[in-house]
Amino acid sequence: MDKKKQAQSYLDHLAERTKNKPPTKQGVNKVIFLAIKNDVKEALDAGYSAKTIWTDMVESKRVTFCYATFMNYVNKLILQPQIEKIISEENPSDSKPETNKNTKSTTPAGFTFNPIPNKEELI
Repeated sequence: MDKKKQAQSYLDHLAERTKNKPPTKQGVNKVIFLAIKNDVKEALDAGYSAKTIWTDMVESKRVTFCYATFMNYVNKLILQPQIEKIISEENPSDSKPETNKNTKSTTPAGFTFNPIPNKEELI
């Protein structure tokens, strides 16, 4: 019971501390982007460039952060999850690709350097 009381008092302490602490610029920017995320995704899907979307959002005062920050959020919150979804659909975890163990090559693939030149190839 004492541990539960101690844990609860720490949670109360943490809640009080975060309530009185001003929000960070990064936190505010992320909240702003999450608010416009669906609009950005729709515009990207419609074929608009990220630069065009960001420029319009800045001009209409929907965002106040720079293009690099905007692209960071686009990549992390929109594009990366879409890529991961596509990859997981193409390679389901329950089926492993088959490998043929009988066809092993003794020479590695790619370029191999031979320090002794072949005279026939040079002439």
